[in-house]
Amino acid sequence: GYESTTDGALQPGEERTVNLAGVPGDATSALIFITSKDATSKGSVRIGRTDKSASAKFRFPRAAMHKAVMLVPVSGGAVRLAASKKPAVSLRVEVLGYGTGASPSTAIALSPRSVFAGSFAAGEIKTYKVANHFGLPKVKKLKAVLLRVQTKKSTADGTVSVYAAGGQPPATRSAPVVANTRYAALVLAPVGADGQIMVTSSVAA
Repeated sequence: GYESTTDGALQPGEERTVNLAGVPGDATSALIFITSKDATSKGSVRIGRTDKSASAKFRFPRAAMHKAVMLVPVSGGAVRLAASKKPAVSLRVEVLGYGTGASPSTAIALSPRSVFAGSFAAGEIKTYKVANHFGLPKVKKLKAVLLRVQTKKSTADGTVSVYAAGGQPPATRSAPVVANTRYAALVLAPVGADGQIMVTSSVAA
C-alpha cells in the first residue's frame, strides 16, 4: 500500500505518482481500502493512471476521517494521485487485491449484509454459498467477494482463513483472531467454481 506520512500531506492541486507495495508491475487494476484524514476542507482525489478516463474519484469531507473501498487502474505497480484545488489531505492506501487482465476487473458495490455467523471449533471448516445470493451475481460472473470478518469470544490468538471452495487455505492469514477482543478485518476471498467459499479458524471462536 501507501501512506502519505512519508511524503507529507497531498497539497491542493498536487499530482503525485506513488508505488503501491504488494502490486506487481504487470497489474492493470488494484482493489484498495483508502482512508483520508486531516483534510483542510472537503474535496476529492483522482486515483489511477495519467488520464482522467483511467482513474477513479475519491471524495472526502473536511477534517473527519473517511474510508472507502475502490477499484482503481494501475500501471507499473503505481498510481497517480491528483488532488482537487482546495484541500490538503493525508491519505492511507491499503491493497486488498489486484488484477492482471488486459481489461480491468469490475467491482460492484453492495450495501452490507450478513453472509454467515456462528461458532467455530479449532480447525473446523464450514462452506457457504455466495453466488446468486445476497444480491451477488451468478457463478460465471462472480470471481471474489469482499467481506468484513468479525471475530470474538476466543480465549487465544489465531487466524481465520476464507478461500475458494475446492481450494487450499492461503499461506497468509485472512483475518486475525485476538484473544478476549472483538476484532474486524476486511478480507478479499476468491469464490470457487461452484459459487461457494470455505471458512476455517485455527482456534475456537
